[in-house]
Amino acid sequence: MLMKTAITDVRATLRALPPGSLVLTMPDLPDPMARRVALAFLEEAAAQGGGHVLPWPRGAQLLLGAAPGAAARASEALGRLIGARPATWTLPGDAAELDAWLDGLSPPAPQPTSLVALEALCAALPVEEVARLSFFAEGPDPRPVAQRLAPADLALEDPDLRAQARALLCRRVLAALTDPALRGRLPALRPGLRLLLDLPLAGLPGSRMVGGGRSGRATPIALLPLAALAEPRFPALAQDLAAAGWHTGFVSRDAEAVGLLAGGGYALAAPPPAAPPALPPSGDAPLFIALGRDIPAWCRAPGLLWEVPA
Repeated sequence: MLMKTAITDVRATLRALPPGSLVLTMPDLPDPMARRVALAFLEEAAAQGGGHVLPWPRGAQLLLGAAPGAAARASEALGRLIGARPATWTLPGDAAELDAWLDGLSPPAPQPTSLVALEALCAALPVEEVARLSFFAEGPDPRPVAQRLAPADLALEDPDLRAQARALLCRRVLAALTDPALRGRLPALRPGLRLLLDLPLAGLPGSRMVGGGRSGRATPIALLPLAALAEPRFPALAQDLAAAGWHTGFVSRDAEAVGLLAGGGYALAAPPPAAPPALPPSGDAPLFIALGRDIPAWCRAPGLLWEVPA
């Protein structure tokens, strides 16, 4: 689970951890690909053994409360793949040393407070950092059948700026996907997996429908912000996507939004509620895509997608 990255938040979380908890810290890695690999393995360790991952903007990465087995596997894999192992701290014995290490971290840059500042921040991000790739299984089998290419989460507190950041980064992802010189700097898509692609409010640019042309249960799914439902041009946008071979879906932070989509045949990607929502029968497109690591058992039913570790 991603948390707000502030040193005070880290220390508050550390104080709440039970004795014997492990903390893994990875120093700043200059290579963006190595940084991305490190984050993926720390997130997988958190998913397997509990804990919280805190990626520090342009710098260190922390895994708080790791289980010993998952921490050891992550450390071994990172040492083998990128030649750098995270430091391991055991609480409370190493608390003073860990405090000193935290004191050496530079605080994150202040959050943007205007659209101009946000546009500058999003434009300055390296291509390697504008997108995140996650994977999804269907039914009880945990093997991935789908992959989602989404904009990076800048963890902005202002909801309007958060929506604007999503749109700005979605456009950068689309530009990179259609540019052979930049596409290789995005997370590598796995062949054979269904594509879930986050889109800005305007949809895909012009007629350049990246990844379309597949049919049936391999049909790619375009994930729009939920605000697109209120747009007068949404019916035309959905028709254009369908004509180009895409299913239409939405992404939301609130699973209750599924009620807005009932009967429309649209997918919803959201954190799952504890109890299953009322869903009409699904066809080739899943009607619910469960996001996050805390996945209730009902999400593992046929016809639903649920997020799995990379």
